[in-house]
Amino acid sequence: MSVALLQLEKHYRERDLRARTWKSNGGKVVGYFGETVPVEMIAAAGFLPYRLSGNHAAPVTHLGKHYFPYADKSVPGSRVMSLEFVNSMLDMLLSGAYDFVDYLVIPNSRKAILAIHSHLTAARAADPGLRMPELYILDRTITSSYVSSEYNRARIFEFKEQLERWSGRGLTNEALEHYIALYNENRSLLGKIDGLRTKFSPVLSGVQALHAYGAAKFIPVEEHSSLLRHVIDEAADFPPRAGARVFVTGSPLDYTDLYERIEEGGATVVSENHSWGMRCAGRTVDTDCAPMDAIADAYHKTPGCTTYPLAESVRACTERALESKSSVAVFFVYRHDDAQVFDTPDEIAALVAVGIESVYLSEQPYRFDYTQQSAEKIRNLLDDAAPSANA
Repeated sequence: MSVALLQLEKHYRERDLRARTWKSNGGKVVGYFGETVPVEMIAAAGFLPYRLSGNHAAPVTHLGKHYFPYADKSVPGSRVMSLEFVNSMLDMLLSGAYDFVDYLVIPNSRKAILAIHSHLTAARAADPGLRMPELYILDRTITSSYVSSEYNRARIFEFKEQLERWSGRGLTNEALEHYIALYNENRSLLGKIDGLRTKFSPVLSGVQALHAYGAAKFIPVEEHSSLLRHVIDEAADFPPRAGARVFVTGSPLDYTDLYERIEEGGATVVSENHSWGMRCAGRTVDTDCAPMDAIADAYHKTPGCTTYPLAESVRACTERALESKSSVAVFFVYRHDDAQVFDTPDEIAALVAVGIESVYLSEQPYRFDYTQQSAEKIRNLLDDAAPSANA
């Protein structure tokens, strides 16, 4: 096994390891949710950008103590408070699991994420001794209009001012240009990593790819790029993989359990369309204009969990599946994930129209539960796909 791949897996599984070292060495950490926050700005301000994730294997134990007793009685039963992966992250914030995070950027990416701001504010008001990071809302509209682009641009310039207040110094064009170049290079390297599993004979598994993509959110970009270069250099010695080529889409998968189940029979997850996969490396920032203008433009154009119009979401999903030469698709959607309610039926229909059959696993728990019914659906799908994959 490649040493670099093992290091990526280590950082994927021990997600706070590097951030705690950074903190112990005197650095500060800016946490964030989702895929739309401009990490170039955070790094250029001297902070370590760190994407928060949940822990699907751990029970939620602190919401009952720090939030629900003080909340409106209607809230705990609402769909906003029913997304388990969001509740897991909120619970970890309340428990102190993220005590190394100094500042927390909360983007307007989905209602349940935005609601974290009010949940934490209410908890802190009820318990002033509760330790948590300083909060900041990064607002954003999802439409592609000129008015929306101007609104989003203004929010990015406000975010620059906030980072300057946190760091106590100006955020220079030179620093921004430096980190734009580093992150653009990193995304290019991730594209090459992606090519190792989308090629005709994949040499990288979907699990290994998720390790590479996920680790990018937890360690400094320079260190991550160095590990990616080693993997790319060593790839010629990796054995090829056979079996069905699988496309995974749906809710954000911040763990590898589903991929492991799909691949344990020899299939390969060659691509995906969720925010912890290759989609997070899909954008680059323009280097031919002023850095803040370029970042603002990229921020406006970066797709979040909801894409407008719907046809654009369907197009992007279909394009990724076709480019990866996927033979089948697995739609995996958490229960109460309303962001997927409108997209999924049209995406399934679009994939069928181009010859890609799929299985739809809906209302899934965040704490992975691979039921016999789900296992049988995937096994039947892969059995049907195997002949064409090996043809």
